[in-house]
Parts: sequence; structure tokens; C-alpha cells
Amino acid sequence: MTALLFLLIPTVSSVLLLLFHRNRVMAQWVNLVFNFLWAAGLFKLWMEFRVQPETSVFPIWFSWDWAPFIGSRFSLAIDGLNFPLLALNVVLSLSLAFYAIGHEKLSASYLALFSFLNAASVGSLMAADAAAFYLFWELMLIPMYFLIGKWGSKNRIYASLKFFGFTMAGSLLLLGAIVYVGLNSPSLGWHDLKEQRWVFDGWFSPQALLFLGFLAAFAVKIPVWPLHTWLPDAHTEAPTGASVILAGILLKLGVYGIARWCFVLFPEASLASSTFMMGLGVVGVILGSLSAMAQKDIKRTIAYSSVAHLGFMVIGLFALREESIQGALFQNLAHGLSTGALFLIFGMIYDRTHTRELKDYGGLATKNGVLATLFLFSAMASIGLPGLPGFVGEFLVLSGSFVTNPWLTILAMSGILLGAVYMLSAMKKILYGEVSPTLEAHPVVLKWSEWMAIAPMVVLMLILGLMPQGFLKLSESAVLGMLSVFK
Repeated sequence: MTALLFLLIPTVSSVLLLLFHRNRVMAQWVNLVFNFLWAAGLFKLWMEFRVQPETSVFPIWFSWDWAPFIGSRFSLAIDGLNFPLLALNVVLSLSLAFYAIGHEKLSASYLALFSFLNAASVGSLMAADAAAFYLFWELMLIPMYFLIGKWGSKNRIYASLKFFGFTMAGSLLLLGAIVYVGLNSPSLGWHDLKEQRWVFDGWFSPQALLFLGFLAAFAVKIPVWPLHTWLPDAHTEAPTGASVILAGILLKLGVYGIARWCFVLFPEASLASSTFMMGLGVVGVILGSLSAMAQKDIKRTIAYSSVAHLGFMVIGLFALREESIQGALFQNLAHGLSTGALFLIFGMIYDRTHTRELKDYGGLATKNGVLATLFLFSAMASIGLPGLPGFVGEFLVLSGSFVTNPWLTILAMSGILLGAVYMLSAMKKILYGEVSPTLEAHPVVLKWSEWMAIAPMVVLMLILGLMPQGFLKLSESAVLGMLSVFK
């Protein structure tokens, strides 16, 4: 029941926040209270999770017979694979609740949509039934579409429609695959589907086509090159909170979906596609990095850096080794924190300056040394500086994938150098040199709530960078169980 309660907290808050549609300030404080309640629910989940035996496939499980006529149960499950992402979702949401305090543009309807998005994202993470998973997967589209389309920048309508179109196209292929699975399986539950062995004797066999149906939705969400073009537009036009949660959680669901559903349900097809998918990951790393170097818009620079980082995760997943998959999952968290922090900090700067152009900045370190230090710290975490979580994730990905395919791994390593070039170049232009007229005219002085928004991300980056063993131990049994299907 704790898993259900954890899901209900953001669901209920999304409804109750609408009652304060005439009182923006009260809505912001109520949203903060609900996020603290959600954090308490996460702590309760952790207390239950840690006392369960490591041999449990899902230490926390909730099931309700909601649609027996299609063989579906409303099943929620938590293990070492999804618990870290649930925790990340709560941390980012709590940070954004602090950021919203006193923000004149963030109304009750914005906060309600954000809570609804949280409910859909954690529902997708916890769903252990294909029908329930698809329901939550599709529900994520609605709030994000409106968050970008209503509260975004100048080209928000184009960006929201592009996001919706790409994601919906992938989701339709996923729906077709789920319908076929449902018609040919005793149920849509994860346990039953895991035992189902689909024939794989070529790329027109049932398992291959089902794998491609599932993979299409996850590849768009990650996004894998060349399906990435919606992401820079969405990030650029989205409001700060939507950019943070998009980078921190929604993209991560693509990586999670491959690990949870594709590998376990379609192992032969996953193995057969591994080299091709690793190649796409390498292309994403290199082209994403080169594109980031060419940008003059700060948010687009960060957005293309996400394409490169997620390319590393695709390489780690499809190398199909314990250390590489552990690295991809760890990088999932590291990227969510570092890129989320970059979007959040720049969003606070943008709230004052209202420009995203690199040429309009310079001298931030002179005007606000503490904020500049935190911005640089987040950039170093994104690059993968030793002692920070990006280094741990990339090291595990590269060391594991080198065993599987050394040549592709060597090509991918160029992305580390390119990442340092574009990120350090951007930081130099923003932080140092003479103070720009923009920053002279619009000094960046943060409120207490904005400092509180940044703090949890910085603290977690330090913890994960210096003490990664806790996460690696948490996800170890889930990763080993996943890899057992390939033996």
C-alpha cells in the first residue's frame, strides 16, 4: 500500500492545487508542503525497501485486479532499478517547489500540471503491468505539452507540437506491440510476460517486431540519434521547471524502459541489435557534442549536451555487461542532477536577464561569485570531473563497453574531450571577462528559496560522486537478474 500512497500524493496534490487558482502565493506554499509529504512517502518506501531480502524480485509490490477481461492488473513494483529514479524525481520536484516560491508566473494551474506530470512519471517507473505502464506513459504527454505550450518562450507552440508528435508516434508503435502481446499472452503482468518466449529467427519474427515496437517509444524518449531533433526545441522553449524535469526524469524513462521491458521480454532481439544500437549511441555522443559546440543559445548548448550524455547511456546499456549497465543507470542519476542543476541555475539568471544568447553574458563571477561557483560546479559534474558522479558513470560505461566493442568505445571516448571543450567554453563566456551590459542592468541576486532549490542537487552530486557504492549496491541484484535472461 505504501507504493500506492506514494503515487497518490502527487495525484491528489494536482487536484487540490486547482482550488487555489485565485491565490498564486498560497498555491506555491501548498505545493511545497505536498512535496515535503512526498519526500516523507519516499522515506517510508526506503524503510520498507531496506528490510526486504535481496533475493526478492520486487521488494515492494502492490496489485489490484482492475481489468481482468484483458488480463491486466494494476501492479506497482519497486526494486533497485527504479527506486533511485523515484528518489531523483522527488528531489527535483522538491527543488522546483522551492524555486516556485514567489515566482510571479507560476500559477496554481502550472503547479497542478507539474504534480500531475510527477504522478505520471512515477507511475511509469513503478508499473509492473504493460497496460498500466502504457497508461502512465501516455499521461506524461498531456501536462508536458501544456507546460511547454502555455508557459514556454516565443516558439513554444512549435516546440510543444513537435514534442507531442515525436513522442506520440513512438507511443503508437508501443501500443501496437502491447495489444499483440495481450492477445497472445495469459496476462499483461511483468512476471507473466517475462516467462513468455517469443520466437526470434530474424527481423521479421514476432520477438523482433515486438522489440522494435517497444524500442521505438523508448528511443524517442531518450532520445537516440536521429530521433533527437525534438529535444533541443523542447528544452529551449520550455519554462525552467519543465526543462529540469524533462532532463532529469522524462529522458531517463527511455533508458529505464529499455532495461525494464526490452531486455527482459525480448533478450534475443536485444542481443542481436546491440552493435547497431551501440553505434547509434556513438553517433549521438559525437554529433551531440559537435552540435553543442556550435550553439549560441545557452539552453540549446545544454540540450545538445544531453544528447551526447544519453548516447553514453545507450552504449552502456547495449554493451550488455554488468559494469556498463550499472554505469548507464548511474549516469542516468548523474546526468539528471548535473543537467537539471544547469537548467535551474541558468533559469534563475534568465528570469532576470530574459536573454539566452551567450554573447549577452560575461562577468557573472564578478557580480555573484557564489552562484558562479555553483554553475561551474554543475558544469564540472556534467563534464565528468573525478570526484563527481559523471566521472563514475562514464568510467563504468566505457570500461564495460570496451570489452564488448573496443573500437566503438574508443570513438565514444572522443565525446569526453568534446564535452570539456563546449562546456568550458560556455562557462568562460558566461562567468569571466568584463561584466556584460546585460548583467550590469539586471543584477542576479537570488532569493532564499532559490538557494534552497539549488542546494539538494549540489549535495546529492557530492554524495554520489564521493560515495557511489551505495547506489551500485542498491541496483546490483536488479541488474544481475536482468542479465540472467541472456544466459
